[in-house]
Amino acid sequence: MTVQVSDSVKYKRKKYVLIDVEKGKQIIDCADFKMPEHLPCYNTSCWRGYTAEYVIRKDKLYGTRYEWDDEQRKEIESETLFLNFTGSCVIARTTKNNTWLNSDFLECYVRFDEAYELHFTDGVLDEVLDLHKAITEAKEFIESETYKDESTEPQVRANCLEEIAYMNLKYDYDYRTYRWRNGEDD
Repeated sequence: MTVQVSDSVKYKRKKYVLIDVEKGKQIIDCADFKMPEHLPCYNTSCWRGYTAEYVIRKDKLYGTRYEWDDEQRKEIESETLFLNFTGSCVIARTTKNNTWLNSDFLECYVRFDEAYELHFTDGVLDEVLDLHKAITEAKEFIESETYKDESTEPQVRANCLEEIAYMNLKYDYDYRTYRWRNGEDD
């Protein structure tokens, strides 16, 4: 399985990685992005064929869709549209320069320095939950003897981090992040 390209969210003048979207929902589907005719390019790191950049301005959610034109070898950008999205999402960022962190699994947010669960109603941000407690719990677990003990199976470590991540969330998320869901069996 190839790690997928992440969408981003600009919130309070900072750029975050979009970790996941509430189960059964997709933010990008809330607008009709008109894209010019082009030869789309699909690759193993972006099976959807596009990425998105979201921005929250005055508590309203906007989005831009990006696709790669394989024939012209350039990125094509849609217009930025208001997104009438109702649901939640998890965003995270690291403060360390040039640090790459996997974000293909929801529990990955506990490895970042900052994370939030955002809720929107009709495209308006109406709730922000700070996930600092989960990040702190995960760091404490990673420093624990249980985690460091070589006899502890890697899957046990991963399951513990997953449990920390999920128990600190208010809304419901799928076991597959938004980048892996296709809507047919969600």
